[in-house]
Amino acid sequence: MVTWFPPPEYPDSDPLLVKIDLNGEIPEGCPLFLLLSEIDPSPVMYELDDRNLFMMRLRGLDTNPRFT
Repeated sequence: MVTWFPPPEYPDSDPLLVKIDLNGEIPEGCPLFLLLSEIDPSPVMYELDDRNLFMMRLRGLDTNPRFT
């Protein structure tokens, strides 16, 4: 089972730093299941504040269509 985050924001306008508002709304129509071949496992660093999750990938590429 997959738990989805709300859509990410890119504070620096590049895919290196991702900000996710944990109080935001989850997009409609997200599948409940994903094939393992559809998941890109990447080590990440993260930091939580009161309502946001900040993430940076240590390896791999962001697969957001905005950056491909």
